[in-house]
Amino acid sequence: MQVYKSKIDIWLLAVVFVPLLIILVQALVTFTWGLLAFITAIIAVMIYMFTATKYVIDNDSLQVKMGIIEYHKVKISSITSIKKTNNPLSAPALSLKRLEVRYGNRFDYLLISPKNREAFVASLLEINPSINVNI
Repeated sequence: MQVYKSKIDIWLLAVVFVPLLIILVQALVTFTWGLLAFITAIIAVMIYMFTATKYVIDNDSLQVKMGIIEYHKVKISSITSIKKTNNPLSAPALSLKRLEVRYGNRFDYLLISPKNREAFVASLLEINPSINVNI
């Protein structure tokens, strides 16, 4: 089993955490304890999701995990192509430096952002050498 962590863009951290931190400071200043507890819980969940987003290659399976949530599972033998993309659609990818992984029929794809793209792709190619790669 091989585990690849998601690459994280600094700007994404700022977009997600700066507004939450502003609300947290406001809740501290105004002694709004319910809001403070709520925002603290949201920040904790976001930190967990950011640190636990990963891509797991196990036998003929590519599993996309966000913490304890298995977001998606794909048979590596069904992957047809992998290419670089900056597609901003919502995805289990914490960077816009993404890979588009096509599998199954022509409409099935995943957007992911493994930190080490080359090693990730090489691991997939060991299992399915017929994947068309354009990175």
